[in-house]
Order: sequence, then structure tokens, then C-alpha cells
Amino acid sequence: MKILFYLFLTSLAFGQANCPQDTTGYEVVRDLTICYTKVNYSVEYHLECNCYYYEYTIISPEANKGLIHYIDFKFETSKEYSPLDRTLPYNPNCDRLPKLGTIPGEVNNLIPISIVSCPDGWRSYKPAVGIHENYITGGIAPNQSGTFKIASKFPPGRRKIKIIPEYLDLEEYLITVVHANEYEWAPGQADPPIALGEFYSWDLEVIGPVDPEELELFNGGGQKPDDVNLFLRYANPKESQTELPAGQNTFEILIYYGKTIKKETFKATLNDQDIKNLFSPVPGGGDYVKLTLQNGRNVLEFSIDGLNKRGHTANDKDRLVLIVK
Repeated sequence: MKILFYLFLTSLAFGQANCPQDTTGYEVVRDLTICYTKVNYSVEYHLECNCYYYEYTIISPEANKGLIHYIDFKFETSKEYSPLDRTLPYNPNCDRLPKLGTIPGEVNNLIPISIVSCPDGWRSYKPAVGIHENYITGGIAPNQSGTFKIASKFPPGRRKIKIIPEYLDLEEYLITVVHANEYEWAPGQADPPIALGEFYSWDLEVIGPVDPEELELFNGGGQKPDDVNLFLRYANPKESQTELPAGQNTFEILIYYGKTIKKETFKATLNDQDIKNLFSPVPGGGDYVKLTLQNGRNVLEFSIDGLNKRGHTANDKDRLVLIVK
């Protein structure tokens, strides 16, 4: 039986509002434009796998010209991991890595993920790198969308994914370069050169898996000892009081929990209203929650117990003020 703690609020990340001016001189490049792409994203914690599900809906508006054929995840980390985590749920129609396996001892600097669901015709042989359309439908066309769901043991944080169009029409202008047994397209001898960075692929800001140990986190302030202050830490906000830009009444909380917390003691209120059900505290985990605020002063309070370095129970309590102009 699947136990779902909470489906966090969906956010929207936009592609470029306007495509850059074409300086290549090649009509084929304009025909591949995908710079108007948008993505909806959400994250949920699943108790049965002790993992997070990240869902991305890639939306290709009519203004796009090309087919979206590749989605690169590549959630980088300074640590080395095996590309395959067999404890993660996966869909064998989308994720072929568990069947193929990995090279003994193979590691990379990417957070391990699996593919839980994908549109028909999409495949991944190395999910930590990305997923691609398997030359069946050609990809996500203008006025279409595609939804992908991945799983990871790592909690949510700010990330980027890269979308890439079908490049076969560009082959006469490109050359293939091999780096560490991986193929990469690069500009050929075309004159003028094709501006791959401007026209070819696009980075979209999303929420994706991160390693909290690699982030610069705010401990919430207060006078508690350092080990207690680590029970609750934040990537957003970065200080005890935050003034929002004029006209903005929503705020994205990115909170991370210490490894020795007692999750049953967690409390969260916004303007004295209980909102703890919006969060899924687990030791070493994190949450992304988008809050709607009232005009003026908003007070957000968190509290949780945990074990300090001496093995004693201690409490970490933070009070964060968010001001809507």
C-alpha cells in the first residue's frame, strides 16, 4: 500500500520570454527553436521507499518550432555514486538501467535517480544523465506536453534541467566529439557557425534532488548550540526577516532536517495557523513548500526535537518573518 505524505504545491518555470535574434543565417536553426518551453514541477515524499518523487510536465507552446527530443537531468554533486540505486522504484518501460546493469565499479558525480513514469516512446539507459524519445514519435511537438516522474533518495532543492530538440536536421552542420566514451555534438565548419548555446538547448529552473551537505544553509538564528541549530536549516529564506518584492504574495520554503530529529515532535505555524501537514520531516531529508501569504507581516514558526551530540533531547525553534508589501 502506498503511503503518500504530501503533494507539495506545483510551481512554474518559464523558458525564455523571447528567443534570441537569429545570427546563424540557417533557416533550419529557427525551425528547431524550443526556447518558449515551460515546465510545471512538483515533489512528494513516499514513505514506502523513503524517497522523493519529482514530477515534471514539459509544455511546448505553439511558438516553439522544434521537437523536444532530450531531457537532461544531470543533478551534479561533488560526491561519487553508482548510477544505479536498486532500492528506488522504476518503470521498466522508461528506465532500462536495472535490466542492463552498470559496469562494475562505475561511479559518477551525479545524484542517482530512477524513472517512474514517462510518455510513450521515451527511454532512458542512464537515468542520472537524462531521458530521450526513442525515435518513435519524434518528441514533444508544439502544442503538446509530456510528463515525466523520477525518484530519488535526495530531498528537494533548486536545480535546472536541460531540454534539447531533435538534432538530426543539423547533422550537415555539426561534428561529433567523443569525451570519455560519451558523444557530444559540436559546431562543424559551417560559415557562419551555428550558435548552439543560444538556439540549440535551454536550461529550465526546477525543483530537483540535492545533497543538503553541499548547500549553504541558514540555521534559523537563535542562541542554541550549533548542533541543535542543525535540526532545522533553510536554503530559503536566508535570514530571519525577508521583505518580498512588491506584488509578490507567495514564498517558497526550502527546509532541511538534521539526521537526529524526532519527526513526531515537528510543529509548523503560519500566522498562528497550524500548517505542519504541509511538511514531511524525516531525518536527513527536506521539504519544498510554496506558501500563500497575507499583506503585511507574516510570522512562520518551526519547532522540532532531536538528539544533540551528548545524546540528550534538545529543541530547535525558529521564527521567520516574511513581509508582503
